[in-house]
Amino acid sequence: MSSEIENRVQEQGITIDGVIAAMQQFSVETPTWGYGDSGTRFKVFHWLGAARNLREKLADAAQVQRVTGICPGVAIHIPWDREDDWYAVKEYAGQLGLRIGAVNPNLFQDDTYRFGSLCHFDKAVRQRAIAHVVECIHIAQSVDSNVISLWLADGTNYPGQDDLLGQLDILAAMLPPVVEAGTALGEVLPEWRGDLGAAKVVAPATHDPGSAIVAIPAQYADGWGYISSGPWSLVGVELPRPVMTQESLAANFTNEGGVFGTTRYLKNVMGLWLLQECQRRWNRDGHAIDYDTLLADVDAVPAFAALIDPDDPRFLAPQNMPDAIDAYLLEYGQAPLAAPAGFARCIMESLVLRYRKVFQQISHLTGAIINQVHVGGGGAQRAAQPVAG
Repeated sequence: MSSEIENRVQEQGITIDGVIAAMQQFSVETPTWGYGDSGTRFKVFHWLGAARNLREKLADAAQVQRVTGICPGVAIHIPWDREDDWYAVKEYAGQLGLRIGAVNPNLFQDDTYRFGSLCHFDKAVRQRAIAHVVECIHIAQSVDSNVISLWLADGTNYPGQDDLLGQLDILAAMLPPVVEAGTALGEVLPEWRGDLGAAKVVAPATHDPGSAIVAIPAQYADGWGYISSGPWSLVGVELPRPVMTQESLAANFTNEGGVFGTTRYLKNVMGLWLLQECQRRWNRDGHAIDYDTLLADVDAVPAFAALIDPDDPRFLAPQNMPDAIDAYLLEYGQAPLAAPAGFARCIMESLVLRYRKVFQQISHLTGAIINQVHVGGGGAQRAAQPVAG
């Protein structure tokens, strides 16, 4: 590789060793139908020695993996690959050095699905399709797969045969109605009452940051902001109405529905991903260090000795986060870091200053005066981050 190309990738925090390591992690998931009888779209040809069942298909897939070394995953297709004991299938695949990948429902070959499946005009057919998808979800859970391949769009044979917008309405009608947080949805199912009692099921503030924010012990109705701290951070305030200005849009702020008609006005900001990726690199290099040890050494590092912009795109997915941070520091005339505690202090202080800037933007865009900041989320348990005033 030319030195020019190597220099260009290093400027982005990428190393040649990192590229090679990423290539070595590349893998291909093969489908079970590729190991049985196959052919063209017009005919299936029967081949001598073709796999006849799922276990034989997995055995063939294991041979492909032994030869290539990059095909450890196998996608299965239901009902063709249906088995009685999926835990045994997972164990058998593991013995062969394989794992079960995507679980594919078949919603297109049965005569019942001639005019569609999940979007069929007949409710009974739709319910059958839903039951089949639910079966595949249970199978995926049994084999530790987190991928379900869905065929949502139903095709038609001739123009005008069906109403595409009507099919979208059918999909939407399958979903339960949208309700406000706090709405009573019913009672716990009878089979769960032994553990939970006759408790009521109440709609939470979704998604999870919504419930976390409504649980903040704020002393006042306004005048406070929040930081949901984790690998990424949500920085915002709770408002009585959304902010729909061009200036807010240009600043990349989001309006999310809150509880009791409120709006969570927030911005996504980089978070402790920076530190987690540094730790991952140190672990790989044989210099593992836990959070407690790392943070215990932070106080010995001079304050604000090195600062970065946490939202710089180079920090999204570098192969080597410490190298990417050092490259940024050198680019902006700062000294590179060496000790892990120096990186930790740099990251923490840079995040605090970024949070401060976002709160200043919020005050400018909304007129809100922020006197208190509440920090929650997993990151709040890891490190006490002072908030710059």
